[in-house]
Amino acid sequence: MADLPQHFEQDTRTSTTRRKLLGAMGAVALTPLGMAGCGGSRDEPASIRFVNATLDAGDLTAQLDGATLATLQPGDATGFIGIEDKSQTLRIKAEGVTLLERGIDPGRKSHVTAVLHGSASSLQLAVFEDETEGKPGGGECKVRLFNGSDNGSLDLFLTSPNADISVVPPAVSATAELQFSSYVQVSSGSRRLRVARNGDRNDVRLDVASVELPSAGVVTVVVLPTRSARLLQAVMLVHEGSSTKLANPFGRTVFVNAMASTAMAAPRIDTTVRPALAGGGTSEVVNVATGDRALGFVVNGGALTEQRTVAAATDTTCVVYGDAGSPQLTFVADDNRSSAVATQVKLRLGNFGVGVTTATLLVDLASTGATAAYGAVSAYVQVNVGERDLAVTGGTGATLASLADQALVAEGVYTLFLLGTAGTPQLVLRRDR
Repeated sequence: MADLPQHFEQDTRTSTTRRKLLGAMGAVALTPLGMAGCGGSRDEPASIRFVNATLDAGDLTAQLDGATLATLQPGDATGFIGIEDKSQTLRIKAEGVTLLERGIDPGRKSHVTAVLHGSASSLQLAVFEDETEGKPGGGECKVRLFNGSDNGSLDLFLTSPNADISVVPPAVSATAELQFSSYVQVSSGSRRLRVARNGDRNDVRLDVASVELPSAGVVTVVVLPTRSARLLQAVMLVHEGSSTKLANPFGRTVFVNAMASTAMAAPRIDTTVRPALAGGGTSEVVNVATGDRALGFVVNGGALTEQRTVAAATDTTCVVYGDAGSPQLTFVADDNRSSAVATQVKLRLGNFGVGVTTATLLVDLASTGATAAYGAVSAYVQVNVGERDLAVTGGTGATLASLADQALVAEGVYTLFLLGTAGTPQLVLRRDR
């Protein structure tokens, strides 16, 4: 967490609330909110805004001296909310439980930005006054990056629309997880914004066609965590100005043919048909434009699709299974974040074995508790890294199939698919991250 700037201190004192404040939740270019109530108001109050850069902490409510300012869903940002320039106690709550408490003492006319990150069990707050960083001259803009993801170090590119980033240096380089970069000065105006994994310019995690960098302005780009193995989102904070959500234009989909080995199935996205997969085959990961899409397969010359809403920066597995004469389709939401424990991976079981009513996952002969009904996928379980023996049992407890000495790599996320039939089962291990 960044050090507290001037005008901030740790303060757990309580004080009488002089005015009640109410902030509206929002994500894109929210209008700054003024003060409500009465008593002791100043013509030039301080103001504060919040960014919920968490993923699993849920809705967070911000209070000053007990008065609610705003409630934010993960990924949301507020506009500036008028507050008094005095020492106050900031509390962040979830479902009425205080997760974080801090004393703040904003300077008069100051604009305070508070970025909430981490998890519900370990919530952190990065807070700064926008005025702390001096403004550049006209035609220039200062920019920095906050990496709130779990995607390792990131690079930020700010370029013309068609610039090839393989030959263009990043504006900001190698910003580690949960860290701020230094400010860099770039030309103001419209820029294409791209965030890539540090050192691999082909691995672009966020691509926004156009953002406006204000002349003589200062900007902080906050990268948000997602459940995708690769795709990210962000919020662009103009100091003393707007808060704008930078939504990823894509989600990701993997297509799996879980039918018999002789049954061919071709993934289909809207009217585009991709190369056919043999039974047990898995496609490469496909970036799919967000919005309503017809996703599925072509089997035996006929389209088997379902209208789905592809959400930004999400991962989905589309599976066709059953008999080729009467195939079925299912979609599974993937959570491809790495395990929070460095020595463990995440593993789940997909049961697409015809005739297998219930399947249970075993690791090194011990049950993991992960079970899946036919046509479904289990919850994730945590498994130690290293070479592991994987097996699946049926409803009677008898082993249906096994894979010996499977290397499970740190930070990996895996799905073990049970395919075939109860009489001729087959296991396929797929690494999702």
